[in-house]
Amino acid sequence: EHQATSSRLGALMTIIPIKVILIIPHMVVLMIMGIVLWFAAAIGVLAVLINGRYPHKISEIIKTIFTYHQEVGFYILCLTDKYPSISWKKPSNGMIDQLKNAVNIG
Repeated sequence: EHQATSSRLGALMTIIPIKVILIIPHMVVLMIMGIVLWFAAAIGVLAVLINGRYPHKISEIIKTIFTYHQEVGFYILCLTDKYPSISWKKPSNGMIDQLKNAVNIG
């Protein structure tokens, strides 16, 4: 009798090409966000030179971009199955918290 065996390599070979196709719109958004990030950082540096403090709104923009980048990275590296959402309302640390809990980081 032939027993069916599960192959993790076989599963990854089917999942990863699908994820690469699904992630294309996020890569376009990340390229645009990279340009926004560069300008936000430049404005932040100028604000520090002029006012002596970093603007809160600019740090929120940069935090949102980095959080989104991490969510996309976690998805493409198969660290999570949750498809990243494009949302600028509130940076969600859900995936980051899940990863911390998985590796028991305080």
